[in-house]
Parts: sequence; C-alpha cells; structure tokens
Amino acid sequence: MKIKLSIIASSLLLITTCIFAESTNVAHDKSKANNEVDNREKYSENIQQGWGMYYENNETNPQEQSQQNNEMEQQVSDSNKTVIQLLSELLKTNKEILKTDKEILQVLKNEFDPTPKTIIGADGTECKENESANCYSMPTFTKEAKLPVYKNFFANPSIQSAAEVVMWEDKHIWEVRQRGQLQQQALIQFGDSLRPNNGSNSVEYRDPVGAYDKMRQLAYDKVMMDKYYQNKLSIHFYLGDDFAENTIFATRLVELQRDFEVYADVSFKIIFKSQTAYDNYVNLFKVLNDRSGLAVKKHFKIEIAKPKDFADRGIYGYPSVAVHDTVNNTLQIIVSSMASTETIKKMMLKYLYTKQLLKDSELSDYKINTKEIHKDQATKMFGLSEEERARLFNEKTIK
Repeated sequence: MKIKLSIIASSLLLITTCIFAESTNVAHDKSKANNEVDNREKYSENIQQGWGMYYENNETNPQEQSQQNNEMEQQVSDSNKTVIQLLSELLKTNKEILKTDKEILQVLKNEFDPTPKTIIGADGTECKENESANCYSMPTFTKEAKLPVYKNFFANPSIQSAAEVVMWEDKHIWEVRQRGQLQQQALIQFGDSLRPNNGSNSVEYRDPVGAYDKMRQLAYDKVMMDKYYQNKLSIHFYLGDDFAENTIFATRLVELQRDFEVYADVSFKIIFKSQTAYDNYVNLFKVLNDRSGLAVKKHFKIEIAKPKDFADRGIYGYPSVAVHDTVNNTLQIIVSSMASTETIKKMMLKYLYTKQLLKDSELSDYKINTKEIHKDQATKMFGLSEEERARLFNEKTIK
C-alpha cells in the first residue's frame, strides 16, 4: 500500500513538474509573441514617421549606432553650410543689383527730373541754380555740351578753356569730314547698288547753261509718268468759281500740259465746280490759244462736277490737285490752293513714294541719258557742221 502511495506521489510530482515547465514555456512564448506584435506596431508607426530605417537597425550595437548618428549629423551640418553659403551669395548679388538700380534711378532723375543744385548767387547768398538771374549757371542743353571739354569751359570760362574747345572742335570737324568724304567716295564707287531706296544718286557734273538739269528733269518726268501709267493713276485738277484765281492757275496748267503732252496715255482731267467756271475757262483758253507762247498741242479733259461732288470728294481749297487710283477707286488730294508747277510735280512724285511705287534709285543720275547733251556741247566747242557732226556721231543728216 505504501508502495502504491509512493508511486502515486512520484507520478503527481512528475506531472506537476511537467505542467510547470510547460506553463513556463507557454508564458515565454506568449511574451515573445507580444513583443513581436509590439515591435511590428512600433515599426509600422515609425515607418509612417520616416524613422523606420533607424528602427530596423535597433539590433545594432551602441558603437555602430553612435557612428551612424555622427554621420547623419555631419550630413545635416554640410547641407546647412551649403544653404547658408547660397543665401549669402544671393544676398550679395541682391545688394549689387540694388546698388545698380539706385545708380540708374539717379541717372534718370538727373536727366528727366533733376534736382536744382544749391549754389552761391551773384549777391553772395545761397540759392537754387538758375531760379533767377542772380543764380545763373551755364546750362547744358545738348549731349555734346556735357562733354568734359565743354563742361570745363562752361564752369571755368577763360581764354585757355575756350582755346581747348576750339582745338577739340577742329579735331572733331576734321574727323567728321573724313568720314563724310569716305561716304561720298563709297557712293561714287558702288553707285545705285549701295543706296537703292533712299536718296537719288547724282553726279557732280553741271553745265553752265543748265542743259544737263533740263535733261535730268525730263528723265524724272518720264519715270514718274511711266509709273502713273503702269499703276493706272490719273490726275484731277479741281477749280472753283474764282475766275481771277483760275486765270492765274491756267498758266500752271499750260506748263503742265506742255510737259506732259508727250505722255498721252496718262489721264488728266480738269473738273469745274460750276458751269459758269467752265464757260469762263473755255473763253480764257480761246484767247490764250491765239498766242503762240501759250498754245498747247493737246488739252486736258474737262468735266463739270455735280453740286455735291466737291464736298463728297473732300475738296475744300481751290485750286486742288488730286490723284485718282482707278484700280482701287480712291482719291487723294496732293495740292490744295495755288501752287507752282514744280510743287505740283514734287507732290505727284511724293504720292508715288508714299504708295511705295517708286524708289530713289530709279531717279538716279546714272540712269539719265546725257548723250544728246554731250553731242551738242562737242558740236559747239569744236564748231562742227551738220555733216561733220553726223559723220562723227554716226547720225543721219536731214536733206
């Protein structure tokens, strides 16, 4: 019986020991599991905060962790130094820009809104510069007057400072002349190709009796009238009811008719404001045609305007000259009131310029035919007979 009790007691002790050991293992495993859960939650939380990379290495030893911390601190320190250096450079640049802006502002203010200087006037008292005769100071109105040589002369007028100005001007004028002469030589050497748009290139030749100028004017007229014909432009002369005014202007019309009658293809028209003005003008030309000096080969076309035509066409001054663009049906007044023949021709020419129908190079002296002028001069100079002239210049003689 005792043996059975001993066996039972031993069995109970063994079972108790196994249960305790198992309980201990379970408790350890449970604690380990809890730690793993806590660690996972902390890892997840630190990942969201950006510190997961440091949390993952929580098993590193203190020395490695300290080294990593030092390296991180060094990187942050280096970044801060770079940022501070960039900000310092930016501040320096901004200060330089601000200084330049202030200088520009001062220049603009001195140029467009200068602050009057305080000077000592003639009476010995302080006053604002040029606010009165007492406070007179030589002003600088032009850019040249601001040059040091002039500023010194204005501030300290004397024989010596005046001499410096004269010597400087002599040098300056000489340099300008040199450049002007070079430009003239360039125009002579390269001709119309150098300046195809602006300025009609002219030669130096002029004859004593003006024959060359007359030939040149004829060439100008031909170029101009060719342009009017090519672009279907006609010339209108508007005359009012003032018979005396129309009589004076009639001489201009005669001159224009003579100059342009060789260009029969260009349309010219005289438009009268009323029947009375027309009748008076016709009677006038009947008288003028009896005088050979005022006779013309071909008269301009004549028209009597309707009552509102002058107002509708913008004709308010008499006599008026207008250019009629028959293609676009537009009318532009180029002369209003009494004008000379030369003025009318110039305005006809300017109309072509403004419409970009003509360039100066087309009126160049290099394009003018001076052959006949030179033939006449040679004939007179050497006293050539008609036969000699014809033989010399290969001309046919008139029998």
